[in-house]
Amino acid sequence: GYEKLGEREILSVCHNPYPCEFDQGIVASMARRFEPRALLEHVGDDCRRRGAESCSYLVRWGGDGH
Repeated sequence: GYEKLGEREILSVCHNPYPCEFDQGIVASMARRFEPRALLEHVGDDCRRRGAESCSYLVRWGGDGH
């Protein structure tokens, strides 16, 4: 799912067994389908690679040069 943080920013939290890179590719591809210059950043201390149940991704688009 995701949480809207601002007009051009969301936080996407992925709860699944797949590697971080898999989710990053899907989330970035979906964002870039609508805004080709969208930026994705893996954020937070939780990461499935380190045993957590989820990974979080900040997605930004438009404004401020991106």
